[in-house]
Amino acid sequence: MAKRRFLNINGQKFVIPGMNERDTTGSKIEALRTYLDKEIGREFVDAYRAICNEKDDDYSEAKRILGEKKVKFIPLIVQLIVCEDNYY
Repeated sequence: MAKRRFLNINGQKFVIPGMNERDTTGSKIEALRTYLDKEIGREFVDAYRAICNEKDDDYSEAKRILGEKKVKFIPLIVQLIVCEDNYY
């Protein structure tokens, strides 16, 4: 069984399904994208774009799009964007 990797965001541990230690960086990025798309749903793309376009770190537009229950995913979306910017 592959060792599970955790993303530690604001003291919370997230397990990304489908990701294992031997995966390429590109595969890990895609696993994170798939996870976020599944967990957030149709608001994911809009929140992703809002975070990319915001100049401040308060992510007010993304918070509005995601709502109170899904706002917890903002750090993971930011992590995805950083990973994509550095990898692609």
